[in-house]
Order: sequence, then structure tokens, then C-alpha cells
Amino acid sequence: MRSLTFRWCVAMMATAALTAYGADVPRPEHPNPQMMREAWMNLNGQWEFLETDDDAASFLGAAVYPDIITVPFCRESELSGLARRGFVRNVWYRRAVEVPAAWSGMRIRMHLGACDWRTTAYVNDVSVGAHTGGSAAFAFDITNALTPGSNTLVIHAFDDTRSGLQALGKQSSQEESHGCHYTRTTGSGRLFGWRPYPTPILNGTGLPLIWNRARQRCRWLSMGHQRDFPLLRRPVLMATPSPELAAWQQARRPPSIWPSPTRVRGASATRFCTT
Repeated sequence: MRSLTFRWCVAMMATAALTAYGADVPRPEHPNPQMMREAWMNLNGQWEFLETDDDAASFLGAAVYPDIITVPFCRESELSGLARRGFVRNVWYRRAVEVPAAWSGMRIRMHLGACDWRTTAYVNDVSVGAHTGGSAAFAFDITNALTPGSNTLVIHAFDDTRSGLQALGKQSSQEESHGCHYTRTTGSGRLFGWRPYPTPILNGTGLPLIWNRARQRCRWLSMGHQRDFPLLRRPVLMATPSPELAAWQQARRPPSIWPSPTRVRGASATRFCTT
């Protein structure tokens, strides 16, 4: 009984803390705490929003977005501020943000926890990537499209649940939930965020890599030590140490709690260094 009471108190205190912290940012917590780094920015909150059935229309540039939506909640949710359950094939999100000065010289990736179904991202009207799927997290490197000062992020999601083009799972093909089928999720349903990375990195971890051409090895800087791994094929990330990376290495050391080379996502580090 005491154990249950203690757990309940801890849960209530954690909820109160998150509520106070996230008064202006819904769902402010990091979606993957074990991979959280000091430098990251949660982009949840209010975004300009537009929906249309015109698949050919583009809403870049100075296009007018008539609505405001609260991300990460989908348009069907009351928490989004819209609570629209009618069918629509295209949703557009837009927001202006500034890159923190401390991130200068680093690679910036925009992360989306999930977006249903076919998603295209733009930064300053430049396409930075596309993804197809409704439940997996994904990210785009947006560094080359960023400019000093304010930058405009636009997310476009095509999601035609009645077309038969995509898997629906138990999403309802009707406007309301019925039987075991629940109201659909159109577009965003999870966190929007971005974070800087040193150049280059071990995919998905933020750990810096150095490609050693002479030894044909991928060098991973982990726990303050340099470890080399032989590569069977050409690596995806080929780069030489940059001044920015050298400064990053000098300024801070990776914490000792980071995983060992053979336990990154349950596979060998070589897997993440090869094509």
C-alpha cells in the first residue's frame, strides 16, 4: 500500500512539473530520454494550419494559412484546437523559427515523431526531404536550407484514408469511431523538434565520427577514447575532422553512460557506418 501511495505521489509531482514547464509548449518532454542531449528544441505549440483536397496546390511563399493548430495533436483532436473529423486529403503546417546562435557551425536536423501519411518538409521554400508512412519517427538534415535570422518551416502531409493507397490499421473509414475502429489521425500526431549535431555523426546517436582514409576505418569518439572499426564497404558518412568538430571535442566529452560500440540499438557499430 505504501509503495502504491509513494508511486502515486511521484507521478503527481512529475505531472505538475511537466504542466508548469509546458504551459506554452504542449508535451515538452523529450520523446526518447535515453538519447536526449543538452542542445535540442521542442517545436510543439502553435503552427499556422491549412487543409485542402486540392492535391496539386502549393502553399509555400506568402500563401495565407487561415487556421492555427496546436502541435503535436492532430486536427481531429480537441486538444489541437480544431476538432475536425471530416475527411481531407492534404494538411499544411507553417511556423517561423530562429536557429540558436550556439548551434553555429553544426548540422541541424528536424525531427518528426510521426506524420501520416506522405510527408514533405520545406525550409524557406526549399524541399529538405520526404517520408512515407504513418507511425515511424523520421528526421531531415535541414542545414543547407537555413539562413541567419528567421527561418520558415513548412510541413505538408498527404493523407487520403479512403483511397486504398495506404494501410489504415484500425483507423475509421467513417467520420466517427465505430466498433473497434477509432477516429483517424490526419497529419501530425507526435512531436516536432530539431537539434544540432557535430559533423559527422554515428547515425541516430549524435556521436561524432571521423573517417580515416589511410586505415579504411571509421573512428568513433566514445567516452573520451578513440575506437576504430574496420569497414567492409564504403561508409555513408565520409568526412575529415573539421575545426567545428575539433572545438566540440575539446569543449566537452561524451558522458560515460552512452552505450558501448556493440550495443547501439542491439547491433554492431559497423552496421551504422556502412552502406
